[in-house]
Amino acid sequence: MATPAECVHLLLDLPELQGLKGPEASARLATAAREARAEVEADQGVYPTTLFVDGRQSGSEDQVRPGGTIEYHFQVVGDVVDAVYRLLVEASPVGPAKAGHYRDDHWLYVNGRRRDASAEGARIELVPGDEVVFLNSRPYARKIEGGFRRIHPDPAVSDYKRRRYGKKVRRAGQSVQAPGGVYELVVREARRRFHNWPVDIIFAYRAAAPDGATLATGKRRAERYPAILIRVL
Repeated sequence: MATPAECVHLLLDLPELQGLKGPEASARLATAAREARAEVEADQGVYPTTLFVDGRQSGSEDQVRPGGTIEYHFQVVGDVVDAVYRLLVEASPVGPAKAGHYRDDHWLYVNGRRRDASAEGARIELVPGDEVVFLNSRPYARKIEGGFRRIHPDPAVSDYKRRRYGKKVRRAGQSVQAPGGVYELVVREARRRFHNWPVDIIFAYRAAAPDGATLATGKRRAERYPAILIRVL
């Protein structure tokens, strides 16, 4: 499994550079950096990577100056997204296949736009500042999740007072297979697994556009569905 960091710093001890100057020193440093990257990838896996040479984003290690620096920023957050999706599928209740399955409708959005890595044929690259959202807009998604409700000792109290002053209690989900809900439990597990990774994982409610292509601003409760937000730090 990849290291929980956006950038892996390798301090290379290259005593042979002491006697080198100019282009020869730069070439040796570039070669050593490539070899170190290959070792990391062989051990941890291959990830989308951004190269910085002498503090600036670059396309080649060969641009390093003698005595300069080479950094590889490995974008490992894709592992978190993949793991959250697997957890959602595993936690999903499965009913009759007549109208499709809830577990097959966990949609992925990146910065508000729906994405599908399988359809696009490539891994979705994520960078700091991106926001990933998982959302299931099945009509019964909220019922599966359960949630909270307010109760008041006086059954004759008005709805306003019940919502304002009533005690907040957990409302169980309406699926026998997932009585504790799905999305909120997955968030808890994901936070436990990835607490030291460069991500912030949040349970929330979000709305999707009628065609599902983008997220929308849904103000009414009926327009919003359980969602998982993954913010890349």
